[in-house]
Amino acid sequence: MNTYIPQAHQYAFHCDSHRFTGNFGGYGSGKTLTSREEVIKHMLITPNGNTLIGANVQSQYEQTLKRELESDLPAAFVKRVSTQKSYFDLINGHRVIYRPFDDPEKLRSYNLTQFVIVEASEVKHASFTQLKTRLRNTAGTVQKVDPNTQQPIFKIAKNGVQIPEIAHDWRRGIIESNPDAGWIRDDVLLVSDEIYKHGAIFDNYDQLESEKDKYISTHVTSTSANEYLPDDFIEMNTKNKPAWWVQRYIYGSFLYAEGAVYPNAPSCVCDPFDIPRNWKRIIAFDYGLSDDAVFLFGAVDEAHSLLVIYKEVRDNNRSVEELAKTFHRETEDIPVGGMITAPIIDPKSGPKRDYEKRSLADHFLDY
Repeated sequence: MNTYIPQAHQYAFHCDSHRFTGNFGGYGSGKTLTSREEVIKHMLITPNGNTLIGANVQSQYEQTLKRELESDLPAAFVKRVSTQKSYFDLINGHRVIYRPFDDPEKLRSYNLTQFVIVEASEVKHASFTQLKTRLRNTAGTVQKVDPNTQQPIFKIAKNGVQIPEIAHDWRRGIIESNPDAGWIRDDVLLVSDEIYKHGAIFDNYDQLESEKDKYISTHVTSTSANEYLPDDFIEMNTKNKPAWWVQRYIYGSFLYAEGAVYPNAPSCVCDPFDIPRNWKRIIAFDYGLSDDAVFLFGAVDEAHSLLVIYKEVRDNNRSVEELAKTFHRETEDIPVGGMITAPIIDPKSGPKRDYEKRSLADHFLDY
């Protein structure tokens, strides 16, 4: 008997039928418990399915979801355990696999009905992209049948092979994390078909209707939504903490990050439009090698005192010459005399740093 009684925010997550679901929230908001119960539900209703659980490093899932899942699951349901290959099988044929997600290339061979990314903000976006392509095991589906004959319905491929038509599909991808300003915001939260707020969530999320993905949803939960926490939990954990920390780890904010100067700057998003030719352009550049090198392109609406950021270009592991070529390619649409000022480079690129006493900015000017 499962004695778990979900709170309101957990119940909403369990009832969500989107294929990919973000489970984001502050400390103590119950993310791991929600994911654990969702995994158990999926395993028990999906014979011969495959669930993959992972994080950027092994310790992140071992001491959280793996530990709780294995302590809660009745031993009578388990048929086989392989500590060497990090998986266990249930008596209904469902397999649960644990893997680190540090290398997206290692995720190519799986055929899954469910995956869970723990501490997703620390996992590469490429791993999420790869896992989405692995969610194709038909054990998590039910085939359509003809209502008159009760015979299964197939469509015929060009080569004559019968392909089952699907009536119901409960394959699932769970992205669990504390809020962060990386890909979980840009590629999950802001493109979600639905965003559900639980507890004291104060952020408003500006989305472009054209970018919404019907397969993705997001649940954002503040610490206060968990009624089982001690009365002084929030007070105790916010004492002497900076505002960005409190907003991010207690109130589930995606707009606040450590050291952010203007946390609300990216909150105003508008639908695409053609930039008038009389609007002057401005370009900012932050150099990176292993981290991304980023160009930001802005247009200035002087009549309304607005700066519109209309393009962002990222790259990494590129030489100065290659980045300069990227700059020239991306500025071809700017008319002659159309810049309000010379491109602005991160000031840290100014100091002299080689034996010729030349700076990164000098090298960029050369190209």
